[in-house]
Amino acid sequence: MQPGRPPTAGRPSQPTSAKPAPTPPNEGSTRPVTRSSTLPLEDIINSSDEQVKDAQSGRKFLDGIQYTIPGEPTTAEQVSQALFYITQMKGVTPTIRSAIRSAAYLVLELSASTAAHAIVKEVSSKLEQTVVAAISPQIAKILSVADTLNDEAIDNLKVLAKTRPNLAPTPYRDALVSQHNEVTAETQAQLTMNIARAHAAIKERQILLDPERDHPLIKGNILKEDLVKLIKQALETLETNDGPKLQLKSLTRLQNQGIVIELNSQEATEWVRNPPNKFLFTEELGGKIRIKDRQYHIVVPFFPVSTDLTDPTTLREIESENDLPANAIGNAKWVKDPTKRS
Repeated sequence: MQPGRPPTAGRPSQPTSAKPAPTPPNEGSTRPVTRSSTLPLEDIINSSDEQVKDAQSGRKFLDGIQYTIPGEPTTAEQVSQALFYITQMKGVTPTIRSAIRSAAYLVLELSASTAAHAIVKEVSSKLEQTVVAAISPQIAKILSVADTLNDEAIDNLKVLAKTRPNLAPTPYRDALVSQHNEVTAETQAQLTMNIARAHAAIKERQILLDPERDHPLIKGNILKEDLVKLIKQALETLETNDGPKLQLKSLTRLQNQGIVIELNSQEATEWVRNPPNKFLFTEELGGKIRIKDRQYHIVVPFFPVSTDLTDPTTLREIESENDLPANAIGNAKWVKDPTKRS
């Protein structure tokens, strides 16, 4: 008989038992869970179908696709940079890109927090050693005097300690704890600022090379070692007695065949960007390659719609009227297509 329905006429009712309701997953568990696949995390980590099975094979893979620099130790900052490079790979959806960027920022934040805790721990340890060394002679004197006291004097001290009223709590410890928290926050903020400054300094030492697809020397299948050797030879031709030292620190290949090189100083980068040196450098690399300047997108509101942005003379006039260097504006276009204006 179905539960909730009367028995059919002429047939004896048979006792039946309803199936117990299925237990919802994670019922009774108060531990928060993350959104993931139906596979257990252990099976995902230890999957035999994956090429990367541990940290060593993962580092080898990242070195192979030139997202990390071979031979350099793995750091949180290096892992974060690799994650940002991964977001630029073809086929990455916006959701996956946002997830990878989130992980990259969290890695940087954890690195800053770990460094701050290490500094506080080191300072606290040295401070504790200094305090102990300073009060050790006084403690020794107190112990020496205590050894000379007789039993009667000790009993009198115990009675006095019991009858003496408790003193009001001092805010000294609270002040120390508050100061410690403030120092920790300031240290973390300072570390974050230092990381930002370091990134800015690295950008000042970088040069973006854009070779053409039919470049005679720099092809898509060229080995990184051969490319490093070629660029080092080109830098050697620019070295003079009165010029800065030119040394290649790192090299990164982009998905669009672009090349980002980092030199040893900002002066060296400016020396290579100097027009005569730029010409010699690109010629030494085989021609058909140009040094691209770092560009920034800026939205200018309330711009006259009658302006002809396709005329190079217009851009030069804008630079002159706003005290900008010549050719500082690479190109300009309207946010909305002029043909679709209402």
